Amino acid sequence: MIAGGLRPAGDRDGAHVRAELLVAGLADDVVIDAHLAAVEAGELDLTLVPLISAWGRRPR
Repeated sequence: MIAGGLRPAGDRDGAHVRAELLVAGLADDVVIDAHLAAVEAGELDLTLVPLISAWGRRPR
């Protein structure tokens, strides 16, 4: 995912991300297809970024 803020995992599909990567010049079709093939073959695992939040009070 391209950095730019938190989004729900299902908010963007692969085609949307592919288009953004191509337009930004960060990847080309060959690199993207190789990455997707590696994921499909089980060579790579994908996970979501953990969300950590903390609550507290300011010291007085």
